Amino acid sequence: MGEPARKIISEATVIEEISKLVTDLTGVQLGTKQATMVRSRLCKRMIDLKIQDLVAYWEFFLAHSSTEADCLVSLLTTHHTYFFREYTQYEYLIQTLLPKLVASLKANGQKHLNVWSAACSTGQEVYTLAMLFSTHLKQIDPTITFEILATDVDTESVKTARNGVYRWQEVKEIPAHYMSGNWIRGTAEISEYAKVKPQLKEKCRFETANLFEIPASIRNRKFDLIFCKNVFIYFNAEQIQTVVRSFINQLGNDAYLLVGLAESLFGQPLPIVACGPSIYAKPRADTPVPKVVPKPIALVLPKPVRVICVDDSPTILALLQKLLTRDAGFEVVATAANGLEATEKLRTVACDVMTLDIHMPEQGGIRYLETNFGPNHPPVVMLSSVSREDSALGLKCLEIGASDFIEKPTLANLTSKSDEIRTKIRAASSMRGSAKPKLELENEFKRDREITTPETKRRVIFAGPGDFNNLVWMIRNYRRVYSSQPPTLVFIDAPDTLLPALANGLQGVLIETTPESLEIDQVYVTHIRNAHVVLPDTCRAGKVSVVVFGGFQLDVSTHVLEINKFQLIIEDLGEHTPQGGLTSAQTSLRKLPHESLPSTSFAYCSNDYLAKDER
Repeated sequence: MGEPARKIISEATVIEEISKLVTDLTGVQLGTKQATMVRSRLCKRMIDLKIQDLVAYWEFFLAHSSTEADCLVSLLTTHHTYFFREYTQYEYLIQTLLPKLVASLKANGQKHLNVWSAACSTGQEVYTLAMLFSTHLKQIDPTITFEILATDVDTESVKTARNGVYRWQEVKEIPAHYMSGNWIRGTAEISEYAKVKPQLKEKCRFETANLFEIPASIRNRKFDLIFCKNVFIYFNAEQIQTVVRSFINQLGNDAYLLVGLAESLFGQPLPIVACGPSIYAKPRADTPVPKVVPKPIALVLPKPVRVICVDDSPTILALLQKLLTRDAGFEVVATAANGLEATEKLRTVACDVMTLDIHMPEQGGIRYLETNFGPNHPPVVMLSSVSREDSALGLKCLEIGASDFIEKPTLANLTSKSDEIRTKIRAASSMRGSAKPKLELENEFKRDREITTPETKRRVIFAGPGDFNNLVWMIRNYRRVYSSQPPTLVFIDAPDTLLPALANGLQGVLIETTPESLEIDQVYVTHIRNAHVVLPDTCRAGKVSVVVFGGFQLDVSTHVLEINKFQLIIEDLGEHTPQGGLTSAQTSLRKLPHESLPSTSFAYCSNDYLAKDER
């Protein structure tokens, strides 16, 4: 590292000097386009150090440069990664490259696969590879062993990777067949985390290393596979050439370099050839060395995975059809709104995988599996708003036959869930016929959730007279799950003459004004005109779950906003109601933070919110 400039006259100059310093150390390009990001992250560091301005931080840096430089590298290099990222390339690796590598090793009298994850970040790529090799080498040749060297320029990222501890929310996005047997739940302060099991971790070795200053201990080794994915997008052409040339020197015979699918070495003056999707190798001795890297080989997916999507939410079905396109390697061959429809569709349509919701009218997902699942049934991937670890629902689906589980996306988190959806469907299809995944980790996270202190919470429901049957179904189902329920207030837009019968059908109490006290496990029914009096008096404190059925026509957004802490659930009617437009209630409420769900999911999601802080 060169001597940093001593005289700083402005904050802009501080940003420029620090950006240049980190670029020199790591190769990551931090220029004027990244100045806002650099400033934002430096501000977080200054808060930790209780430093007021950037010029003062620069003085601090000059006094602590030997240790603070490592902190800046960690702070300003990107660490966005996740398990099984770019799964289609891993499929190609397993189906095409790994058999070739094993054959080459055996031909040379070797039985050990050497792998290098050259920019391992916080370790998700490393453990993805370890899970893949542990699973598939056994199938190809169980005598072949492997070791993964994992390096990164950021010391803190390497520490995280070496530790092998990740949030359960992140780990449960791993396809079930690969997660099975490789993870264990943490204890005490890391009880909401999962740890890599020792038999997997012992296959991985971690070091801090700069790609531009690779230590001799690594330079003197030969590797069968080198992974350097989604790193070159931060380097310029000269830096890419420098790093790739060093990789070429460390590739053994019949070895491969894999980069990110969005990256390409096309046109670079490097002695390397494309041999797969973002996959490269040294030319053989009897092959002419190209002057520049030839055009990359496009990722050609095998025949599309045929999917039947079963869900009573028209929005979810539309989202799935948008995600599972032929370009992405899928074909949605049929859709169904419940288990009975799915049974009929399977009689006439062949599929490779079925996605299945839990809560649906007529026949839900659990009943469907209990009735239909068997050895000849296509793999089933559950797609539900239920938590995977819910013992009575999510975990039960996996126990009775489902291959995997995805917590249902909404419009808000569709992008973040799209890779998980595609990956788990493809994995379920490719692992068809394999042994059923073990549910050790799911059972360790198993949750029987109860609503404690129900007297401090409320459930508020807005419905029209046409919603009565669905309303009865919802109340019956939420009472079935938990023994103690918060008071429920039902506001109905219906003629006064119907209210007594509706209250009786709900086993509720008809009220005109606010009762002196609200009892747990009790349903209170009143006309919507009383909301402006009853709601403020009963929902001032505690959590409130607000549910609005699709038949409700009035704008109640002002009533909802009077509630201090609320969850808002709106019935999913698809893009439009049968009348050709959203109701006024739907239009107004969609402007507030909300979840759009089919009414069959109301009971579970409302209970889940009211119990969430009592884990």
